Amino acid sequence: MKSMLKSIAMVIASFAMLSIMTQARATETNVVLNLEGNPTCNSLGANDMIIEIRDNDPQPGENIVTGDIFFEGMFVGEQRIVYYMNASGESVDKWEIDVPEEEVTPVNYTILKARGNAGAVVYHFGGKNAGATKDSVEVANGEITAVSFCYGLTGPTVPPVAVVIPECDEFSSGGGVDDLGGTEIGACPTATMGDPAQRVLISLDLLAKDFDVQSCTCNVPGGLPICDPEASVNEPGACMDTIGPGNGVNERVPVLIQAVENPDSYICYTIGGRRLCYGHF
Repeated sequence: MKSMLKSIAMVIASFAMLSIMTQARATETNVVLNLEGNPTCNSLGANDMIIEIRDNDPQPGENIVTGDIFFEGMFVGEQRIVYYMNASGESVDKWEIDVPEEEVTPVNYTILKARGNAGAVVYHFGGKNAGATKDSVEVANGEITAVSFCYGLTGPTVPPVAVVIPECDEFSSGGGVDDLGGTEIGACPTATMGDPAQRVLISLDLLAKDFDVQSCTCNVPGGLPICDPEASVNEPGACMDTIGPGNGVNERVPVLIQAVENPDSYICYTIGGRRLCYGHF
């Protein structure tokens, strides 16, 4: 009886240790798999969609691999991935898709194949319609002999196109109303002396991808131009300058508007530190 209890305790302890190791290793990814043999990207995803960049000669330090991007059968561009392997050759300490300010296709899986019969470790990124563009610390079961990046199950990320926010008058549909995002909204208030009535009107489509955000301005001559919040004060295109009302000083962010896909939608307004949310169920 004691022997049986001891065996059960050892089994429970083994499962607990495996759970701890899995949780620790899975902090950067959603799922980690240990597989025997020499799995490929096609072993893990639909053959007609998954694309593989494989490095059969990984070296300690920096490694660069490239491959084509196809989405829904169409050539999109070239994928360039930079990854760093540690000195022992048993882990990838960091990798990222190196395509700044261009379309990139998220990585769905990475495969670290170890030497001999040690098998491979597969890291899976994200769930439905998700992936990863960078990660760090992926550990193999031994000395790495091949590294694979698997992608193509999700489409390329497309940065929003920056356009000048126009005046609402450009959406005028007559009859004293404006058409913004297919909706009729009240006409802009009339600008009067001492009260310019400058406003920004925003349209969010609760059922559209990325909410099909559209906006326009009232009584802002020329509309709101594009600016770069990362640029230093008075640099070309900067959002702050020393001749504006704030003299180049960011005092506070009093209002924050969030539109969240859940996969249905809800909208949150943070005003003066108080957050109010409204669900669309």
